[in-house]
Amino acid sequence: MMPEKKKKDGKKIDKKPRLLKATTVSRDITQRKEMDEKLKRASDELRATFDAMEDPVMLIDRDHRITRVNMATSKMLRLPFSEIIGKECFRLIHGTNCPL
Repeated sequence: MMPEKKKKDGKKIDKKPRLLKATTVSRDITQRKEMDEKLKRASDELRATFDAMEDPVMLIDRDHRITRVNMATSKMLRLPFSEIIGKECFRLIHGTNCPL
């Protein structure tokens, strides 16, 4: 049998914890869900349009890294997206070690 636990003031500690207070918070996220769905549809439409272009298109960041390409670019380079995205454009396209 375990010894009885007591508080500093000598009072016995109740072995069963009691719920003293409960608070609930709820939010209606309907509008947010609708906006998320609209954003996803817009993104899907942009992706489909981007990939439908017959000319190669690349998006390049300030550090000359390729951030996005369309299907025509992938076909032109004969590389999958995974081997294009993140690469420096001057190395991949021009075969140089620095921007032109």
